Amino acid sequence: MQDSQIDPASIAQAAHSLLVQAAQCAEQKQDEEALRLNRDAMQIAMRAFQEAGAGECLYRALQAYRGIAVCAFLTGRQEEGATAVATGLAHAKLGLRHWPDAPPLQEEHQYLQSLASRTGGNGAVHISDDLSSWPFDD
Repeated sequence: MQDSQIDPASIAQAAHSLLVQAAQCAEQKQDEEALRLNRDAMQIAMRAFQEAGAGECLYRALQAYRGIAVCAFLTGRQEEGATAVATGLAHAKLGLRHWPDAPPLQEEHQYLQSLASRTGGNGAVHISDDLSSWPFDD
């Protein structure tokens, strides 16, 4: 995909739709499916963010990292949960450097910090050349 082909708004909307589905699955205690949907949302949002640099895509990715973390912890995937928190925090800090007054990024940063405090917050940050990669896909 080239930058000219990326429509960040439509990608952010697609990620949002996946996040809504993930939340519905979580409400129904379908944690495995919610985890999968959150991973999918993170991957498409981070791919778009990497290629287009759109803050809205980063915001959706941060929501997905938080969802991955919660679902991973609920399903006993402690390492994945800790990695999602740490990676989400790293990306939130990067985003806040570029958009320091962006309330959605500030809010997600706070959610991730709170999650890190409650869970011990000692995960490894996963950042590769392809920001949409995720080492825990089942």
